[in-house]
Amino acid sequence: MKKIFLIGLLLVLFFISVNAVEVAIDQPLEGQEFTSGEIIEVTATITNEDEGKTGFEIFVKSQCEGGLNWNILSNEKIPDFTGETSVNTTFDSTQTTGNCVLMVSANYMKQGGGYGNVVEYVQVLFNPLPEEPDSKVTVVRNSGNFYYKGMHTLNFAFYPHEEITGLIIREIIPEKFYIVDELMDAIAEYKGFEWTFTESTRTLKMLFTDSVGIESDYFWIKLYPKQQTQFEPQEQINFEGDWEVLESSGNIIGKEFMTVAGFNMPECPMNDQDLLSHVDKWAKMKLSSNEIENDQIILQIIELWKGCQ
Repeated sequence: MKKIFLIGLLLVLFFISVNAVEVAIDQPLEGQEFTSGEIIEVTATITNEDEGKTGFEIFVKSQCEGGLNWNILSNEKIPDFTGETSVNTTFDSTQTTGNCVLMVSANYMKQGGGYGNVVEYVQVLFNPLPEEPDSKVTVVRNSGNFYYKGMHTLNFAFYPHEEITGLIIREIIPEKFYIVDELMDAIAEYKGFEWTFTESTRTLKMLFTDSVGIESDYFWIKLYPKQQTQFEPQEQINFEGDWEVLESSGNIIGKEFMTVAGFNMPECPMNDQDLLSHVDKWAKMKLSSNEIENDQIILQIIELWKGCQ
């Protein structure tokens, strides 16, 4: 009798799990640390295996130390679906320090009436900017810790400490990378700056101006690996740059280097057994001995596997 009860309970749990709506926050990772001013990407996967659940509305919210209310980062109504879908947004941590909780909430309508809700949370830490009391401006560079194949984004934020009308930021583009002129034009137009690049010194210059005083802001640049360039696992890629205003100058602070991931990413074609083999290595911490890198690698592999289908 007890066996029959247990079998029945397992079947009930099985059907509940099959029909359950699930939310998984892919980025950022639990406990991940950033520097104040960084623009971080928030991505989540929503899973629905029940055609009776419809009318999905996805909220991404944040609440940081000292805040009493949840701030809505994005609110998206998505078409009815079964299987998986994803949401993407960004969180601007300008003037944010300490712990922040990011929440992804999936609201939906049940078949026959009523509403359902599934919520997932992740907590991250924003470290304060280094103090530079004698500086007219602070410029911060932010980057992921690891470099994988393909394009890489460098984020920058600047914080004037007194009134300035002109600011030049210089960044040395690493030798193994290049920038795309058309993309830089688009970013510059969107963020309102002028730029120039000198190949001989690998120097990218960006000029910000405002007649009534420049305010704190952020921007980004995209780095692309040169063709036929080889990267060695654990190779260190260094960053270097500085800034200049009238009668004052200084170095960019923040992230000074990134490390080439210690795992050679697979390429298409990739079958299901290949993926499961990588999942097994991930579970055994064999993709990387660094937990954050280990998680980031398997997420990259899963995205690659999706694109290979």
